[in-house]
Amino acid sequence: MQPTHDVVIIGAGQAGLATAYYLQQMGVNPLLLEAASTIGEVWRGRYDSLRLFTPSQYLNLPGLAFPAPTDHYPTKDAVADYLRAYAEKFDFNIMYDARVTRLTKTADHFEVTIGTETIAAKAVIVATGALQSPKIPAFASKLHASVNHLHSAHYRNPKMIPDGDILIVGGGNSGAQIGEELALADRNVSVSIEKLPRHLPQRFLGKDIFWWLTKSGLVSTKPAKLVGSTSSTTIPTIGVDLKNLSQRGKLNIVPRVIDAQGQHLMLADGSTRAHANIIWATGFVNDFSWIDIQGATEDQNPIHTRGVSPVRGLYFIGLPFLHSKGSAFLGFVKDDAQYVATMAATAFS
Repeated sequence: MQPTHDVVIIGAGQAGLATAYYLQQMGVNPLLLEAASTIGEVWRGRYDSLRLFTPSQYLNLPGLAFPAPTDHYPTKDAVADYLRAYAEKFDFNIMYDARVTRLTKTADHFEVTIGTETIAAKAVIVATGALQSPKIPAFASKLHASVNHLHSAHYRNPKMIPDGDILIVGGGNSGAQIGEELALADRNVSVSIEKLPRHLPQRFLGKDIFWWLTKSGLVSTKPAKLVGSTSSTTIPTIGVDLKNLSQRGKLNIVPRVIDAQGQHLMLADGSTRAHANIIWATGFVNDFSWIDIQGATEDQNPIHTRGVSPVRGLYFIGLPFLHSKGSAFLGFVKDDAQYVATMAATAFS
């Protein structure tokens, strides 16, 4: 099979689109493969009240400003609309409903499998992001069928949660935001965490927190342990302060859940609790099992140096801490995208 494309980008979210922009500027017309039927579908599928904690002025992809006034915090649907408008403006070559099931490499090209179809390319950029699959503790399977439980990825709004008290397991940004929303809807909410996460206020001395993070250079700094792994130090919660909500009596903070049996959960302090509803805000795990190339991944983590795989012609983009603390953020992915695009464009020329 002869390569029919110079570059294939797997994933047409913000990382894939930004990389396609830079490739286009270099005279390369990549093929983007999008698993969904439209651009931005992943954003639209998130919980109804979601607003970004990054203000609009820090959400710009290269070549098109985010259409909102300064210090506006857009909804998930506004982000989806922006990404779709971005793809339309630059008229990228996108194949929809193209979920990749296997990626392999021959001596001189890559083969991308989509159902029964195979696409050959000289270079491939994986822009699916990291942590794609919801993570639920294995002991959740021990819960009785009468206990309603779901992952935060499937939460939409308070109305979908049946009557009864609610335990949110995990206190990251999603868990904190969902917990606040349910508490303000007058639900009886508890949050199970090992320790309270660091909290950053949305605004400080009249400026958004991202103004301070950008001016100080923290967003663009490299993590202490660079590249190769998508894991990182705990990300602080921005805006929602679980400690304050607890002190105001809006929700309860309880120890970490370590096991389950029937209708009860076992906590790290030896106590047990029973809840009608449980929301697992326990994060996500990587799934790069479809990459069938020796040396491309290890323990479900892509192997790379600033997105460049040791496998010639293979690249990664949109991973947390790919090169800096802002690597996976919408408005900060452009630096990595330009670098990866440049490397990919020169790999086959």
